[in-house]
Amino acid sequence: MNVIKIKEWVYNADIRIIINCTPKRFSSYIKQCFGESYLPLKDGHFVVYDNGKKIVYLIWIKNFDWRIHEFALLGHEIFHCVHRIFNDLGATLTDESEELYANYYQYIYSEAISKIKDKLK
Repeated sequence: MNVIKIKEWVYNADIRIIINCTPKRFSSYIKQCFGESYLPLKDGHFVVYDNGKKIVYLIWIKNFDWRIHEFALLGHEIFHCVHRIFNDLGATLTDESEELYANYYQYIYSEAISKIKDKLK
């Protein structure tokens, strides 16, 4: 299991990407960090934990082996994450906000790939 933390300073979002982790191990991580049980049923998932003081945005990818499918799945889950962050800030995806979403998505995706590359060396 690899946990990649992206500390984003513009919106102060705590984003964690968990890769190469079985659903059972991910459930244990959730229990350890947030005191709840959660068992994902797919190859990837996005979930948010908010205790009223801190929000943590979690992206889980069961296996990341540098295949096209994993890049696409990571992008898919990052989209959910970006949408939720802006939703939490009161923003909605419109023609006027589309570029803001796209730039933020690009930043998070680039950070994720860079940190995954460093972690899996």
